[in-house]
Amino acid sequence: MKKITKLTLIILSLSLIFAMTSCAKEEKVQEADENLVILVTDERGLGNGGINDICWEGAEKAKDDFGINPYCISSTSPEGYMQALKQAVSMEPLLIIAVSDKFEPALMDVATAYKEQRFAIVGAGEIGDNVAGITFNDQEAAFLVGIASAMTTKTNTVGFIGGERSAEQDRYEYGFDAGVTAAKKGTYVSKNYIGTFTDGAEAKKVAVAQNALGADIVYAPIQEAYIGVLEAASEKKINVIGSGNDFADKSENILCVTVRKSDTAVYDIIKKVASGKFDGKDINYGLKQGGIEISNEAGKLSADVMKEVEKYSELIKAGSIIVPYDWQTNFEYQATLK
Repeated sequence: MKKITKLTLIILSLSLIFAMTSCAKEEKVQEADENLVILVTDERGLGNGGINDICWEGAEKAKDDFGINPYCISSTSPEGYMQALKQAVSMEPLLIIAVSDKFEPALMDVATAYKEQRFAIVGAGEIGDNVAGITFNDQEAAFLVGIASAMTTKTNTVGFIGGERSAEQDRYEYGFDAGVTAAKKGTYVSKNYIGTFTDGAEAKKVAVAQNALGADIVYAPIQEAYIGVLEAASEKKINVIGSGNDFADKSENILCVTVRKSDTAVYDIIKKVASGKFDGKDINYGLKQGGIEISNEAGKLSADVMKEVEKYSELIKAGSIIVPYDWQTNFEYQATLK
């Protein structure tokens, strides 16, 4: 009898562990659900207003429009990404969507092992024939807030704070710098990287230092560490440019926000699967595709600034301006200004 009791306790413990790896807003699901779409998130899960929640909103909208059954699995740590993906595969869904380029290494292996399974990943591309990569021209939105910054600064000095150096961070930095230069030559851009996306204290320290050098506007697309920049902004009366939907309404110091429409991207890829048109091809969203934008919801950008932002937005959509996103395209862009 004692052995049976111990076995029962072990089974219950394992059940609790499984439950903890599922997202807070999961939908009830049955085995072999032919309408199942699984969202696999990193360890942040749902409920913090970040990119995972934004992508989940896209899945929820698709549920109503296409009759799919969205389900969410959250990893407990970076080491658990592959396990989470394999757990999703075992449920035989129509589609598995990995949120964040952090899943890229694990997804490459899993997608290769399960070639009949359809995958998508938000934030990365060129993974495999059965994986639709979803990427964004972040440099275009960064360019527009660079325009807004240069036209709004009273000190002719603005700041850029990056997290860990990566291709994504390059897009933000080069795009922002190019926008500032296009709007007002001679405006100084103070640039620093903090080496992380989670150290709010370090981000605050850098923002204060940039302000000491004269920066009255700071652009910091650094995920959770951004909270430190908001603290510095509150203390030093700095204007901050937000990135993503996370902090759009959480501080009076936010000048404007760059927005990725990840919910639209998730909705679109589910639509392709639901209509039988999934081809595994990568999808890129920019201003022209309506996948990114800048938000002036707080109304802090003047009418003149917004008019100039709209002018440059149309030039980018028309292909008249190719916004730089790495050192090579930046070199080519700078050559056009001479």
